[in-house]
Amino acid sequence: RNITRMDWALMNDMTPRVEALSIQTLARSHVVTAGPLHDQDRTPPMERKPPPVPAEYRHLVEFLSEDDFFTAIMLYSWNDNAGTVLQKVWLCDFSPSLDIFYKTLITVLPKFVLTAELSRQDEPTLAQIPELINTRFSVYQDFGVIHVAHAFYSLRRTPRGQVQPVLHALSFLMPFAKLSAYLELHALCLSRMRSLVKRVRVLLEKGDIGSEFNPYLQSFLDGIRGIGLAGALPVAPAWHSFADDGSFLRCAITSHLQTGGVTVVVGHDTRDIDHLLSNLAVFLSPAERRRSRLSVVGVDQYSPDLVLQGLVLADTRAEVDADMLLRALHPATLISMTRQSVRQAKPRHEFSALLKDRESNEINLMNAGTKASAAPQPPPNLLHSVADDSLLVRALLEQIARPSSLHSVQELLSFFCRKLQRKALLLLEYFDAVREPSLGEGLIKSIRKELNLTNESDFRIIMATAEKLRPGLHVRVHGDVHGKLDRLSDMLLSF
Repeated sequence: RNITRMDWALMNDMTPRVEALSIQTLARSHVVTAGPLHDQDRTPPMERKPPPVPAEYRHLVEFLSEDDFFTAIMLYSWNDNAGTVLQKVWLCDFSPSLDIFYKTLITVLPKFVLTAELSRQDEPTLAQIPELINTRFSVYQDFGVIHVAHAFYSLRRTPRGQVQPVLHALSFLMPFAKLSAYLELHALCLSRMRSLVKRVRVLLEKGDIGSEFNPYLQSFLDGIRGIGLAGALPVAPAWHSFADDGSFLRCAITSHLQTGGVTVVVGHDTRDIDHLLSNLAVFLSPAERRRSRLSVVGVDQYSPDLVLQGLVLADTRAEVDADMLLRALHPATLISMTRQSVRQAKPRHEFSALLKDRESNEINLMNAGTKASAAPQPPPNLLHSVADDSLLVRALLEQIARPSSLHSVQELLSFFCRKLQRKALLLLEYFDAVREPSLGEGLIKSIRKELNLTNESDFRIIMATAEKLRPGLHVRVHGDVHGKLDRLSDMLLSF
């Protein structure tokens, strides 16, 4: 019995079309037991041996490292003669009994996804196939599972030399108990899963996925597993004062807010790193804090799926590789406690274009059979220094430094965060009043003047806050980088 089901098509713009309950409604319903990601069931499970596999599935099943967040990943396709064909199963659940999976889920879910996909749309054209990924989200409370399936097409050459599209789907199964935790990671998981689907499509068209797909899949599982383990931020972060003249802290907070709270703090002293992390965590939502961590001794590996994190560097290291930031989905701030420096990745619309180019290059290299290490290096100007000129941040820190019997530090910080939210909402109201798909520089300048956002740093802070409320806002304001390059190329060719 399908208790709760949401179907939507995720195409080029990844805009969901919700047919039933929305993610927010489901998160507030009685089905979900609210709780943090950093609870006891997020600790790594004890090592166990894989359970026996039924003989009919033994040649299809492969065990990955045990994971308490995901139960299984299935790859299957549609054949006009045989119907649903199971191609591969990766198991992450080492429970002694998986009877319900082998007897029901392994046959029912693929058939449900593929038949629904076939009945929903006509066969796509060859030009549509590379970007066509339709996502289906279902919750089966009776079976105790959450099911996220991504339907896509690959191209197969027939014996007569014709190119024929073949329908596939890649499914992810999770325990029903992880529903509240998954909903907080829903957008992140969708983006990572779609990236996996693009790689599966390439391997299928090359003939066989073999073991080449396993490193990508394991990297995805490790990234999700790493969220919420050691080093969790406190629920109510404390505010710490710094001994410098305030310039470093102002730069750190300014850049932290301009990158939407995505920040990496590195250094050699755990105490200094954690004090700054605690200050920066004040500006995050509770859900974002649950996707953050303090510095952990012995852990100097960057986790691209965390919002805020600290890295304790070994004595022989003075800095981290800035290229690692391109593994994240959003631009980040890189703060070095050792060098007292604050650097920031490219603006969001430019950073997104870099990610698309990087992924396209990796897919092309996979098609050509070239190792990923041969991928082109990121631009040398990926990071730039941050100016200490935000009037909003400067005023906040001056209020905190000035003793007051009327308001505590926590109250001042709370007022400041609400002020950012109000300004972001007001900015969105102005933008919504403009019916054109893109905004001209003159119009943006006049809106900034009316909202008292003539300071560039302040405007970027409010834009980052508004981006959380309205994803894609930067592209509308600044334009699509790829679209501009295409128009420039067309204009030059016309001469």
